[in-house]
Amino acid sequence: MWNPGHYTYGNPDDPHDYYPGNAYVDWIGIDTYQRSQNATFTSDFGEFYPDFSASQCGKPLMVGESASAIESVYNAELQPAYLNAIVADLKSNLYPLLKVAFLPAPTL
Repeated sequence: MWNPGHYTYGNPDDPHDYYPGNAYVDWIGIDTYQRSQNATFTSDFGEFYPDFSASQCGKPLMVGESASAIESVYNAELQPAYLNAIVADLKSNLYPLLKVAFLPAPTL
């Protein structure tokens, strides 16, 4: 499995420059984290998905790691809302080529 730590197109660590090629990869993964208070799984994974989806590379996709910062804003924990939004995206089949997503247990 090839799994870059995150995805930001055009930055020095842009994973396009490091993809070893279809001959060397069975699965494509990505680690997604809520990097700002307003970021969502869709805003992060949604950028990665069209560039590395199975339709582009012919490989199944997975999310290796995903989480929000375990902190609160105005006494509301960010992690449960972020993880629940991921589950809602998956249930709505927003990303049909995504085959596996490893999610931490929400903190309540």
